Amino acid sequence: MPSISPGCVGRSTLYKGKSSPFRPWNRAKPNPAQIRFWLQELRTPQLLVEVAQRHTLLWRELISRRPLLAHAARGELKDLQLALTAEESAERERDRRYWLPLRAELEKLRHAR
Repeated sequence: MPSISPGCVGRSTLYKGKSSPFRPWNRAKPNPAQIRFWLQELRTPQLLVEVAQRHTLLWRELISRRPLLAHAARGELKDLQLALTAEESAERERDRRYWLPLRAELEKLRHAR
């Protein structure tokens, strides 16, 4: 397997940690920016718990932006999964609202041909 720097880990690897042959935060010394990224973007409960429990100061810094980190830090997998599902639904709804007027505009352009 080629060497992959922790800073180059894509969303799909982070979200599907089970299929990943490595865990980037087990590397020698991830920098704080990498850890912050993982705490803000991870969607796999077990991996998020692992990162939050290893990096207490950083998750506390980010809890106001992502309250579900409290569940991760306490290892509350069931509550964390529910919070992650709610977070994902809210993000999908924001995306839907964002694209709604743009889709309408594209539809107008399509019909104007």
